[in-house]
Amino acid sequence: MVIRRLTLNQYSRDNGTWVQIPSLALFIFIVGGWIINTREEGALGEARVVYEFQKYGVNVSKPLSDNAPYDLVIDVVGKLYKIQIKTSAFVENNATLFRLAKTRYNRTSSRVDKYTSDEVDYYALYSIPRDKVYIVAYNDAPSTEMSIRYDDGEGHIFQKTMRYEEDYSIDNVLGLKPLDLKFQKNKRLH
Repeated sequence: MVIRRLTLNQYSRDNGTWVQIPSLALFIFIVGGWIINTREEGALGEARVVYEFQKYGVNVSKPLSDNAPYDLVIDVVGKLYKIQIKTSAFVENNATLFRLAKTRYNRTSSRVDKYTSDEVDYYALYSIPRDKVYIVAYNDAPSTEMSIRYDDGEGHIFQKTMRYEEDYSIDNVLGLKPLDLKFQKNKRLH
């Protein structure tokens, strides 16, 4: 999978063609030959997170507008939690890097703010290169950025203070197990 982040007025060569970033786009990603912008990247992450929750039998609700400080509400055994989804395509030193802040834009400037515990109960982090969803409790997350490490298969020893992807699975954080869905070919559900 080819993943590159391009900023304004940069060019990148991918599969023999040149790609110019439109002046209105903030960022464009080339993911496996597909070009996506940050809005599409967020939609991809949201769809993947909803799919992951559904595999665990979690009911998911979405606000009707974009004005809520959270992206989803999940119902885990009758308790509701506010979820903020963050998607990343950046891997560095065997870790996926995530921004946990919200950026507000107006005509002349932008501002980066932290989420508060009133706004978010959990972050659902989707790593595009790893195709994995991580769940991080608000109180366990750093304020604006977070990296989650994965085993590189080369036997590197990491420090105990590092965050590892297996510690942030739905199983470990929410204490849930995936549904046992066994579908048989050409069988209908009644």
